[in-house]
Amino acid sequence: MTVLDEVKNRSRYNRLVYVEFLEMLCRVALHVGKLGPDRPIEIKLYELLKVIFERRYESGKDQRETFPLKDLKADDSESEEY
Repeated sequence: MTVLDEVKNRSRYNRLVYVEFLEMLCRVALHVGKLGPDRPIEIKLYELLKVIFERRYESGKDQRETFPLKDLKADDSESEEY
């Protein structure tokens, strides 16, 4: 997020707007995606989320039954619209 007056509003650097959080997840997925550069971002993002969810399950912070990661369903359409 852009901070206009950096000295006066330096505490705003510690905040992340939701849409920026989603963008960060996509950037991480693109960077560390182990499936190769030709895979769609949806698949890379889903793989990253699987890692995050698995770590939360293993740590005991969440349980699969109460906080499941839903399976990704393939989109058979030819459209680029979301």
